[in-house]
Amino acid sequence: MGQGVHSEREFHHNILKLNTIDSTNSFAKAHFDELIDRTAVVADYQTAGRGRAGRSWCSLEGNLFLTLILKPNIPFSPESAHATMTHYM
Repeated sequence: MGQGVHSEREFHHNILKLNTIDSTNSFAKAHFDELIDRTAVVADYQTAGRGRAGRSWCSLEGNLFLTLILKPNIPFSPESAHATMTHYM
């Protein structure tokens, strides 16, 4: 953190690193109930990665492929989704 910036938040994390997988997102969806909040599913290479709206994803060697599992235990409102997630993070 920069000088004069203070935070009382703790960073708890769990990183699941995979060598090659079809898609970190598909893996996260299939194992969602088994994975804890704020788990990062990371892969060295994806064979069938997906972009937003189901678009194909070019998985070039050396890039970072990551899906983050978030399970906030806070009320959700579509009108304040951005503020809610910012507070959660």
